[in-house]
Amino acid sequence: MADDDDTSWTTVPRTKKRDPPKSTKVDGRRAYRPAPGVAAETLVKQFNEQQLIWRRSEARNSLCRTLAFLKPTAGWAISKAVCLGFGSFSDENQSNSRRTMTQMAIFMDIVKHLEGQGAIKIEAYAQEVNAVLDVDKTFLASLEVKLIEKDCFDDKIGPAGEHFGPQTFACDLFLEHSVETVTALVDRDNKLVISTARMWVDTCYVLKVREFSKEKQAAFRDLMDNKYNAFKFPHFSEDPHTVEGLYILGPKPQEDDEESD
Repeated sequence: MADDDDTSWTTVPRTKKRDPPKSTKVDGRRAYRPAPGVAAETLVKQFNEQQLIWRRSEARNSLCRTLAFLKPTAGWAISKAVCLGFGSFSDENQSNSRRTMTQMAIFMDIVKHLEGQGAIKIEAYAQEVNAVLDVDKTFLASLEVKLIEKDCFDDKIGPAGEHFGPQTFACDLFLEHSVETVTALVDRDNKLVISTARMWVDTCYVLKVREFSKEKQAAFRDLMDNKYNAFKFPHFSEDPHTVEGLYILGPKPQEDDEESD
């Protein structure tokens, strides 16, 4: 992880994307092909294994230190956690499904950590643009994660945006970003954001994203800098590709907090 006082803008190499799923469709949406014989019980076992690896890692210790630094004086007061673009835990592409499982294990551990910082129960939600397999739905239900489902999305962020706000922890696991998704994540006052959005802003002009100018890039940087303290997600040496390109965006201290110090 970058040093805790490193908040300077850094250009990050483009994150390796998941291999695209096969062209199966369900209700008009792209769907994943399930690996044969995968049951929800198997997924729960894999989840527990991956979460144990994460919880024993130095990356988790570093993340907890960063969250402690970012924690507002009045506490996190987070009541919702939204995971965007989680993929599939039972996809026949084992590399993709294993990475997705590790990411969900990390997301849920952060939710539990934030719950431990206050007396508020956090409701966890997950949204996936592609059609979600039944076994994945059962698995999410076993974690008490509410699946946000919709046949089609009216905008890039989808119905998950309805849960955004000052009481929300928003997390995207390598969502395919656009101007709309970055704006929604940053401009709706989410209390805590863990996302590749900052990396996207850093690299999108270089990648020649349509209708994205240097001026717009600078505006997005200013928006993020004015609202959040930003830190690179810690290096997870046990499985680095699962978190590559993520940033932690936490609230800046309020004037009242600074005066009370």
